[in-house]
Order: sequence, then structure tokens, then C-alpha cells
Amino acid sequence: MGSGRGRDSEDGEEEGDEDLEVPKGAAKSRAGQPKGSALLASTIDQFVEEQERTRKEELQLKKSQHEQSMVEAREAREEGRQQHREKMQLEHRKLAIDEERVRKDNNTERRLDRIEAGMGQILDAVKKRINK
Repeated sequence: MGSGRGRDSEDGEEEGDEDLEVPKGAAKSRAGQPKGSALLASTIDQFVEEQERTRKEELQLKKSQHEQSMVEAREAREEGRQQHREKMQLEHRKLAIDEERVRKDNNTERRLDRIEAGMGQILDAVKKRINK
């Protein structure tokens, strides 16, 4: 006891050994933050959670991109159909105009044929009158 070294003669421990006990439970620093294997486990958990969140975000992004692609494809198909309809309407109008022109040309030819026939009859009548 009286050695001055701080030794207890009964159990052989130093007086300052009480502060050196091994902590039980998760290891924590003085600031209350995990350290050692607890820190590693916490970091792994955070990494796994971040990976899962990232995977879900990527999946959602792919889904929204796919939906956008489907909308764009649908719009492109509809635009193609509309252009086809407009083209067909234009072709029908051109065809109708051509048919009308042909009909008018035929009517004009028939009229000219009748006029020529009438003029021929008039000429024949004039010749008969002159010859009499």
C-alpha cells in the first residue's frame, strides 16, 4: 500500500484500471458516432440502401423513358396516318380535277363535232341552192 505506485495490495490492480473496462454493445466514439465494425456495418447498410434507392430511381427512369418512347411512337404513327390521309385527299382532288377536265374536253369535242356537222349541212344546203 505504501509503495506510491498506485497499486492495491489486496487484488493487485492499479487504481486507474477502472477506466479501462471493455465497453459492451456497439462501439461508439466519444461523440456518440459508431466506430470499428459498427461503423462498417452502418456504412454497408447505408451503401445497400443507397444502391436500392438508385436501382429504384433507374427503374423509374427507364419506365418513364419507355413511356415517353411509346408516346412519341404513337404520335409519330398518328402523324404518319394524318399525312397519308392528307396525301390521299390530295390525290382524290387531283383525280377529280382530271376527270372534270376530261369530261369538259369530251363535251367540247362533241359540240365541235355537232358544229362541224351543222356547218356541213349548211354548206350542202347552200350548194344545193346555188346549183338550182
